[in-house]
Amino acid sequence: YDIYDTPLDFVMKNDGNTVKAYLKDNKDIPSIIFAGYQYKFSHFLFHWGGDNTVGSEHLLDGIAAPLEVQLVHFNSMNAKTFEEALAKKETILVLGALFDIIPCSVTAFEPLINTLEDVVSPGSEAEVTGLKLEDLLPTDKNTFFAYLGSLTMPRCEEGVLWFVFKVRQCIIFTTKKKYLIAIYIFSKKATFLKNNWKSSGDSRIHKGRQ
Repeated sequence: YDIYDTPLDFVMKNDGNTVKAYLKDNKDIPSIIFAGYQYKFSHFLFHWGGDNTVGSEHLLDGIAAPLEVQLVHFNSMNAKTFEEALAKKETILVLGALFDIIPCSVTAFEPLINTLEDVVSPGSEAEVTGLKLEDLLPTDKNTFFAYLGSLTMPRCEEGVLWFVFKVRQCIIFTTKKKYLIAIYIFSKKATFLKNNWKSSGDSRIHKGRQ
């Protein structure tokens, strides 16, 4: 995980399907190495439900989480951007992290939640500063479920390597109320984004350790 521990600035954008966060500039681009290939970070996005029983696209032990964050990467061997990678059918790699709303000490979502109300309308955007990508992932990044699937947002391209972490993250207790209020306001004003998750279907899942 290169540059995952570096505070970076992001631009959050509402694209009408979900909220995505892109790097504000391309000076420092986080990346990961898998099977000898470098996968550069493109963006991360959110999936959530209308209550605390649904929201995540992946289920662990048959149980959904109220929130899932997906960090999207692309094989940078023959592509400089995510769109170029899609056009050349380069491999896309996505890290999925599930979140529960329970008391804990994770503070990463404070700036994200504070910005959520600023991106209610399609096409709206707002900046988030000083965010570390590693704070969106669980401490144990070596235990995960892996499978070959597709992107779940339009255009739903196939040939995507998915790695879903077994250990769920959590949202800090003091942030719980802020989160619920923000999601309530967001869902009321942007009902088209409510329950913006899609079932992972019957994909063959492999549990692994890195």
